[in-house]
Amino acid sequence: MPENKPKTRFPDKQIEMAHGAGGKASRRLIEGFIAPVLGGPLLDSLGDAALLDICGARRLFLSRTTGELK
Repeated sequence: MPENKPKTRFPDKQIEMAHGAGGKASRRLIEGFIAPVLGGPLLDSLGDAALLDICGARRLFLSRTTGELK
């Protein structure tokens, strides 16, 4: 029985340090490989934050690279 493998669009030959730097290479990796393989309703939005219910309280987690949250 053949496996249903997701169709990926990741043209790079290998994953390199640049893919973890948060720039265009990261976007290619996430959109072209990670999202098709692990995707679902929560990942499909490609959001940069998470809203989680922890012990009955709703918490917002953000990703930031510079600046200060006030």
